Amino acid sequence: MLEGYRRFWQSLATAYTTGDVTGLRAATTDPATSEYVKVAADLRRQGRTLQGPVSLSPLVVGRGGTVTLAECADLRKFRTYDRAGKALFPEDEGLTTAEVRLRNVGGTWRMTSFEQRPSGCRQQGG
Repeated sequence: MLEGYRRFWQSLATAYTTGDVTGLRAATTDPATSEYVKVAADLRRQGRTLQGPVSLSPLVVGRGGTVTLAECADLRKFRTYDRAGKALFPEDEGLTTAEVRLRNVGGTWRMTSFEQRPSGCRQQGG
C-alpha cells in the first residue's frame, strides 16, 4: 500500500510539471483523480508548475477495504513557479499533517483522498 502512495507522489510531480496526467489517473481514484487533474490543468493553463522535493513520513493507522495513513509531510520546498522559474509564493512555514486514504482497486493501491489537518507534526527521526 505504501508503494501506491509513493506512486501517487511520483505521478503528481509529473502532472504538475508537464501536464501529463496519465500516471495520476492510474495512481488515484475519485474524488482525488478529479481534484488533482483539475489542478494540473489549471497550472498548465496559467503557465505555472508546482515542483520541488517532498519528504514523506506516512504511518498506517487503519486497515480494511480502505487503508488510512497518518502523514507528516515536508512540503516546504514543493512550490509554485511561473514560466521564468520564479517562485510565486513564500515557503510553507511548517510540516503538513494529513489523513490519507488508499483503496485497493484490482490489486493496485490507489490514493482516494489527502486531507490536510490544522495541527503541526514531527517526522520520524526528526
